[in-house]
Amino acid sequence: VSTQSTGGMAKATALGDAKSGVVFFSGGTALNSLCTPLRKWSNIYVCHVLPVSDDGGSTKEITRVFSGPAIGDIRSRLVRLSDGESDEASAVCALLQYRLSSDWSQQRSKKEWQSVVNGTHHLWSPIPEAYKSVLLAFFVYISELMEKMNEKRKRKELDEDFNLVNKKKRTEEVEQDQNPLCHGKQNGSHMYSNGENKIQDEDLKDTNSRNGTNANDSGEEFQFPGASIGNLFFTAARLFFSSIDAAIFLFSRVAGIPPLVQVHPIISTNQPIKIQAKLLNGQIMIGQNEISHPGNSAQVNKDYIVSLPSPIQQICYCSEDGRIEEPILSDTLKANMKRAGNFVYSIGSLYTSIVPLLIVKGVGELIASQSNGKKILILNGSSDRETLGMTGLNFVHVIVDSLNRYGQLSHPINSYITHIIFLKESDIRLEEEERSSLHSLGIQTLVAKTTKIEYFTDPTKISDSASAESGEKKKKCFYCPNDLLELIKTCLSASS
Repeated sequence: VSTQSTGGMAKATALGDAKSGVVFFSGGTALNSLCTPLRKWSNIYVCHVLPVSDDGGSTKEITRVFSGPAIGDIRSRLVRLSDGESDEASAVCALLQYRLSSDWSQQRSKKEWQSVVNGTHHLWSPIPEAYKSVLLAFFVYISELMEKMNEKRKRKELDEDFNLVNKKKRTEEVEQDQNPLCHGKQNGSHMYSNGENKIQDEDLKDTNSRNGTNANDSGEEFQFPGASIGNLFFTAARLFFSSIDAAIFLFSRVAGIPPLVQVHPIISTNQPIKIQAKLLNGQIMIGQNEISHPGNSAQVNKDYIVSLPSPIQQICYCSEDGRIEEPILSDTLKANMKRAGNFVYSIGSLYTSIVPLLIVKGVGELIASQSNGKKILILNGSSDRETLGMTGLNFVHVIVDSLNRYGQLSHPINSYITHIIFLKESDIRLEEEERSSLHSLGIQTLVAKTTKIEYFTDPTKISDSASAESGEKKKKCFYCPNDLLELIKTCLSASS
């Protein structure tokens, strides 16, 4: 394998008979276990494509205050992909991975955040001065933004209090004017003359205009408990450059991401965007957190599955106010995906992590056009709230329907999938008859090694009077990361 520089970017040639690289479609956590062994693919161009629609966890607080796309999944992947072998890279990643305790009070968490901003936090000690200067500049930048927003909020509260008092006073004066006993009073005894009232109203109107609400006018200061330091750095960079792509570039350099590894948001935007699910019963659910997890808790026990009211029929994008959006694949990401030529639909939340990456206009067209590329689907090792009762073949149809954008395109299964990897012990598997049908379409199926199986009680099967121990047992199967990557490499090297 040889590399050469093209347009300032390293470029790798083929691995065996494969094309020059591979695109991984994934969410923020499921593929993280593969990131360390993936770093050994130093001679292959690897492009990670991630969603920007997660509205849960600590990302929710970031988007509440600063608006913009969800960046938690991207930050998590960037940190995991860091070289980490040098002392400098390890120290920087330790800082960017750090999270303020969610158990602390706002005051205590804010105090620790200030130690990060002023450079006295213990995690700064091993970081070289050059790195520290760059990182500190952005921490100071976002800290100053927070202070300005706090001042704006306080001024707005004072304006509202003043307006309320003034309105109450004017109401009292009107009541006095209507009282015959008060008709002898002079206008001068009022709080303001009519002219002064008008001036005050205009001043208040101007003040409210200056302090008017917008997408990131959250009503209260940023809540620091549970905040990710890496998310705050990334957000500072995005706001400073007004570009999520520029923020990724900076983060990649600071974290020491290998030159042949790139991370892209599926939608390059500075605006907040959500997903919504249409269920088979017609119900609409808005927001990844609402679809994927019951309730609004940031701490989710994924073993406790509360089923959806009805299976998901389709996923689409929507704006903050619920308008349907149809984002288009950017030219930059299109070029990089085409350059890679091979695609992996990774493990992860099917409807809230993987499908949002596939329904973007241009993705299905591009993948279908790569007739010589390998297109590998990795089935999940266990079900979640989104996929209860689904089989491996159901997964296949969801992937294809999403890439065809629910009827906008009509490409066949084998235009999008050439190989399927699954765990035989998992509930989400392919039976022999299904494998034979897929083979007849030219789709190869491979069984991976199961490294671990965990059993837990399915709370949906527990009656009120039963104990957790007596409930129905569910299982979670886990891939062996090294074995899974070897199978992917085998697929990439296979002859067309």
